[in-house]
Amino acid sequence: MKCHTRYTIPFVILSAALIQGALARGFAPAPTEVLEYITAHNEEWGKELCDLVNIPSISALPAHALQVDSAAKWVTNLMSSIGLRNVGIFRTSLHHPTTYGEWLLAPNAPTALIYGHYDVQPVDPLDLWDSDPFKCERRDGVYTGRGVADDKGSGILPALHAIQAVLSATGTLPINVKVLIEGAEEIGSPGMKGWIEAHKEMLKCDFVISADGSQVAVDQPGLVLGLRGMASMGFTLTTASTDLHSGLFGGAVQNPLRAMAQLISSLHSPQGKIQVDGFLDDVKDLSASELVDYKRFEELVDVKGELAKVGVDEPFGEEGHSILEQRWSRPTIEVVGMWGGFMGDGIKTVLPREAHAKLAMRLVPYQKVELVTDAVKQHLMSFLPPSCNLTFDFVSKGSEAYLANKDGYWMAAASATLKHVMGAEPVYYRMGGSIPAVAHFKEILDVDTIFMAFDVPDQNIHAPNEFMREGLYEMAHEAFAHLLFEVKAAYAETVPTTERAEL
Repeated sequence: MKCHTRYTIPFVILSAALIQGALARGFAPAPTEVLEYITAHNEEWGKELCDLVNIPSISALPAHALQVDSAAKWVTNLMSSIGLRNVGIFRTSLHHPTTYGEWLLAPNAPTALIYGHYDVQPVDPLDLWDSDPFKCERRDGVYTGRGVADDKGSGILPALHAIQAVLSATGTLPINVKVLIEGAEEIGSPGMKGWIEAHKEMLKCDFVISADGSQVAVDQPGLVLGLRGMASMGFTLTTASTDLHSGLFGGAVQNPLRAMAQLISSLHSPQGKIQVDGFLDDVKDLSASELVDYKRFEELVDVKGELAKVGVDEPFGEEGHSILEQRWSRPTIEVVGMWGGFMGDGIKTVLPREAHAKLAMRLVPYQKVELVTDAVKQHLMSFLPPSCNLTFDFVSKGSEAYLANKDGYWMAAASATLKHVMGAEPVYYRMGGSIPAVAHFKEILDVDTIFMAFDVPDQNIHAPNEFMREGLYEMAHEAFAHLLFEVKAAYAETVPTTERAEL
């Protein structure tokens, strides 16, 4: 197999018993009448996609709060219309809207919680878009617009439409479903952990189906087994009560910009290793078999070539670890903002009174957000240059890392479904990014997640000219429909009758 993507790391295959069982049983597809229903509604559902994309639900911008609410109402109306019950809009502690609905009428069947988000990233820089990001267009085999792939078209609408197709064509669902679509994922899902904790009985399930995520490539499916966690902080360094004339005071007063650069540089060694005491204590080395898998993957993928495509001539990272390890299996402390002083045209000969910085941290399994953020704060205070004061503007403890159990019947069902619709064996990999709710589901509900979204790396998510392939959008509907039936079959095969779910 030859695949070119920045999102893949192979893992060992599923347990032999589950795979052999699936092979002996054969794939359990959605009934013909369901697939015919999907085909008959492809045109209508394409228009619905554009209707949802045209709502500028940008969660990062307070000016768009009403549009985020509008997207929530649009989704709840769809949930009600397709037959979900107890549909409603909830609010997190930070007032972000979260939509919920359920269908729980399948006896002796498992319950899946389907998760996704309808909020989107800002569109800047607008001048790089070839068309209005909030006037969805269908042309040349693609749909265009912000959020058309992440996450409105690659996951949440196909999942909801698949439920619609199965209920309309058969009058029932093979498994029980709960649907949770949130409006703040693109800003780190603040308040979501507390909301899940408060509603854990309502959300109780056997596993999660994430409608957020991606496939490896158009012709190569993949299943995510791990995500990095995240945390962030911002801080201000001050040296005086006012800006100062650089001639009158220069040389006798600490320069906050120089001090900030010195402080930031103390976080890493010259070779890129994190120097914060305690930060790496809980990071576990990869096993010998995982290292073999990583090296094998590097033989298949031009990893350096991927960096070259984004203008990086030479990789730089923690010594002793491969590029893939650095990107997926090692934690990071990244400086994502540092500023201060005069930044206009020309020169202003003034010493600024303060400098500012922001850090974003990606965490790996077994690290605890609370411990690492405290360690970074302590490090910054300990290495603060003389004649400086440091104040923390914010500390955001987003989520811990996620690592899946790959041996469940739900993962076997997802693997079989992806092979059926995409015609290739899925690869198992980690992603370097974060989906906070997935980690919260694992921690609070003690359930694993399968990722079934149909974005692929070249569809410009979070960037200008985001698009969704029409073929992948239609394939996603079939995949979600097939998955419901394949999960039912895999569950019946692997779970003893005495242990099966009862309503």
